[in-house]
Amino acid sequence: MHTHCLLHNMLLALCTRALVDDGNDGFIVTCRIAVNFSMQLTHIIRETRYLDRMSFTIPEYALNVTLQEDRYLQCVDGLIDMLERYYKVQSYCVL
Repeated sequence: MHTHCLLHNMLLALCTRALVDDGNDGFIVTCRIAVNFSMQLTHIIRETRYLDRMSFTIPEYALNVTLQEDRYLQCVDGLIDMLERYYKVQSYCVL
């Protein structure tokens, strides 16, 4: 369970700044939380899987990440959905 929470914290670490129209011909800078997951990791996982099938020696760390691919992708998808719902609700609560 602790590792699961740690994974979520790492994936939510990125905060992006965006200019948002304030409705009065001006803009305000907002800070939004975004999912911090590099798509390069999915490419590395795929390459590791192919190299393993061809009987290449794979570093243990890369193999462990590849074996947990479903878990990573499930966490990323869940966090993206959660953030979309959060910002949708937050947009209705603007004072």
